[in-house]
Amino acid sequence: METFPILEIGDNGLFVYIMQAVLKYRGYSVSINGAFEMSTFAALKAFRREHYIEGDTICDDITWKALFNY
Repeated sequence: METFPILEIGDNGLFVYIMQAVLKYRGYSVSINGAFEMSTFAALKAFRREHYIEGDTICDDITWKALFNY
């Protein structure tokens, strides 16, 4: 698997856009705009909680793997 960057609130760009698109595809309410804002934070927090991923609400390797079902 490719290595994806760790993302957190305040980040912007292509990888945030990809994360948002996958969250949206999986049914989470999130704006797809490439900016890690509060709606992205809330969607990611819900995703991590529902997939039993502990820790900070960031998009790390564990979260990326869960998003892509690895």
